[in-house]
Amino acid sequence: MRFFLYFLFTFGSAIAAGGILTNGSFPGSAGFEIAWGATTNEWPEKLWCYKVVPQEFSPAIISNLFAISGFTIQDRTNKIGEPPVEKSILYFRNADESKHLEINPALGWIE
Repeated sequence: MRFFLYFLFTFGSAIAAGGILTNGSFPGSAGFEIAWGATTNEWPEKLWCYKVVPQEFSPAIISNLFAISGFTIQDRTNKIGEPPVEKSILYFRNADESKHLEINPALGWIE
């Protein structure tokens, strides 16, 4: 976001100062020209469509996640400031809250 605002400010300043030449290039740009070649009035031929698919994570997956993350079943808790939403969601965090593990089969994700 900062880069976008910086770019917008810089580009806007260049326009306000008359910095863009009539041929579409910037001063000091060594002759590079800005051109937009993409069509803007057509929809793409194909669109990707994604949907949430519930998953059943095997005990081996859960065991491997525990081994990788270092969590145990004793680390299971609720999200900070949120009541338990669904019993199938497994949420783990360490004591200093520097890492967490969330397993949400209903949404098919592991974070």
